[in-house]
Amino acid sequence: MKTILKISGILLILLILCAIQPAGATDTYAKGDSVKITGTATGNPQQGLAFWVFGPNYWTRETKQVQGTSYTYELTSSKTSDLSPGQYYCIVQHPMYNGVFDVYVSGDKVVSSDGESFVISGSSKLQGSAAAYALMRLLDSPNIDDTYTTNTFIIAEPWIAFSNRAEYTAGNRIYISGTTNLAPGDKLIYNVLSSSFVPTQKTQSSEFSGESGTITVGYGSPDNIWGFYLDTTNLKPDEYTVNVEKNDGTVSFTGKFTLVAPSATTPATPAVTAVPTENPAPSQPATAPTPMPTQSPLSAFSALLAIAAAIAAVGISAAAFASRGKSDDLMTERE
Repeated sequence: MKTILKISGILLILLILCAIQPAGATDTYAKGDSVKITGTATGNPQQGLAFWVFGPNYWTRETKQVQGTSYTYELTSSKTSDLSPGQYYCIVQHPMYNGVFDVYVSGDKVVSSDGESFVISGSSKLQGSAAAYALMRLLDSPNIDDTYTTNTFIIAEPWIAFSNRAEYTAGNRIYISGTTNLAPGDKLIYNVLSSSFVPTQKTQSSEFSGESGTITVGYGSPDNIWGFYLDTTNLKPDEYTVNVEKNDGTVSFTGKFTLVAPSATTPATPAVTAVPTENPAPSQPATAPTPMPTQSPLSAFSALLAIAAAIAAVGISAAAFASRGKSDDLMTERE
């Protein structure tokens, strides 16, 4: 919000900004996580800034000095642990050029220098959004020079969720992960334990199958994330329990997954498929067939002449034979 005032011919520009950090996509924080309100303010207010926070059955007002042009106000983890889940309103009030907070707390009321007020404590108190809007109405009065900026955030019950599938093959490196509304940077402790593990006497040997460690919550959207790798090489096939909890023990989650033995079936040898060449050579038969002779037209004509000559010779021989028979007959007749 920007306010421009002109005092004795001098132009005064005052800029006040309010931001809640870390800035999440939904501005939601788990109970037990701190909420920081940071920003910048010019004008060097001698009384600092007033921080009002309203929520379900809760309100507070504190003042903080501006360091240079920066300020920080924190709702500590011990404070948010006691807050009810719900929406909260942050109003940062600047006293402006007169250096006086013209809206303030007096007894069980919030009052303004022009005589307006509302009840903040007791049976008829305003709370949550109603109290926040009543305060803004007082600050918006044309008789009040104070300025302000607002923001909202949500306090929710902390939760941790598990997002893994139900079954894995033993011997692989798997990733166990999930989501949470805990703040990035929060520490989580995880334990992975075989469901068949039971306590034994000191004199008895026992086989432990599991793993434990500490991880850090990472930023995600819309929910923050957590995760860790688990090497199952030395873990036996069994059902496993995963327990993940915040390091202060305020919230935890338990999930399960199963490790199954690798398949013992020997994979079939894949058939080798020949890759055809781009221009394959034609295949040759085992025994080449005997080629049939070819005849030229001249050879065929010569063969025909030979056949005709043979026929002619036969005819001449037959005629000669017939002629000779007649001579014999004649000769016989002569006798």
